[in-house]
Amino acid sequence: MSRAVIHDAIMLFEYSTTAKGGRGPVGKWPGLIIKRLWALYKASEIGFVRQKSDSTRGSWDPGQPFINLQVNPHYINSLPENRRLPAISLVLVHEGVHAALDFLNDNSLYSELAARKVAVYYYRELSGPGVFNEASDPPAPGKRAELVLLPRNAFPEYVKMSGFLDKDQLIDYILHNPEYTDPHYLTPQWIVETLSLWGGLRNRWATSKGLYVKVLASSRDPHYESFILGVMESIDHQKGWDVMIEHAGSLRTIRIALSDLTSWHDHERIASLEKKWRVKLTEDPPYRCKPHSASPCSR
Repeated sequence: MSRAVIHDAIMLFEYSTTAKGGRGPVGKWPGLIIKRLWALYKASEIGFVRQKSDSTRGSWDPGQPFINLQVNPHYINSLPENRRLPAISLVLVHEGVHAALDFLNDNSLYSELAARKVAVYYYRELSGPGVFNEASDPPAPGKRAELVLLPRNAFPEYVKMSGFLDKDQLIDYILHNPEYTDPHYLTPQWIVETLSLWGGLRNRWATSKGLYVKVLASSRDPHYESFILGVMESIDHQKGWDVMIEHAGSLRTIRIALSDLTSWHDHERIASLEKKWRVKLTEDPPYRCKPHSASPCSR
C-alpha cells in the first residue's frame, strides 16, 4: 500500500464537516488532530505495519523508533476496495486523537473515549451525506471526482458505538473490552472522579458496576471502599445485581472491604442491601488486616 493513500486519507478527514469542529472544547479537537497528522506524515512517522493481532486496526506508540502511528494492512486489505480509503481515514482519526490530545496523562480512558467519539462523528458523516474526496479533484484520466459514501452498516462496530454514544454509554462499551480493565486504565481514583459523569451510576451497565466494585474493593483503602455502597445501591433489579456480582471478583474481598467501614450510617446501608438481595456482605467476625500494617492480621 502506497504512502500516497495516507495523504489522501488525511485529506479526506480535513475536508469533512466533522473536521470543521464546533462549540466547546470538543469542537477544537479536529483541528489539533489534523495538524498533528500532517506533522507525522511529513516526518514519515505514519505507515502500514502489521499488528500483533489481526483485529487491531491501528496503534499509536511514540516510543517506536520509526513509525509511531501504525495502520494494520491486514485489516485494510480484508475490506472491499471502495471501503479502504475511509477505513484508513477512520483509523488515522482514532489514533490521531491519541497523538494530538493531551489529557494531562492522568488516565488513558479519557483518551480512548475521545478517540471513539471523534471517529463516531466522522463515521456518521461518511455513512450519511458522505465526504467529497478532494484528492480525486481533478480526477485522473478516465476517472471521476468522487464522493466517499459508506453504507450505514458498513462497519458494525461504529454503528454500535454510535448508538451507545447517544445513550451516554460509550464508556461501558469500552470497559466491556478486557484490555481496558487493566489497572493502567481503570483505577480507583478514576472511578470515583467519574461516578457522576455520563448519566451517573444509574446509566452504567451492570458489568461496569461490577468492575467498579472489584477495583474499589481491591484497593483496601477506606476512602475508595466507601463508594462501593453507592455502586451497589444503584442496582434496582435482580438480574442487574447478579451480573454486577459476577463481574465484581471475589465476594470475600468485597466483604473484607465493607468490613473496613465503621460508621453507623454505612452499617445501616449494608444491612439494607443484605436484606434486599439476601446476601451476606460483611465478614463475621469482622476481618481486620490493613495493608502495610505493623500489627498482625486478626479476627
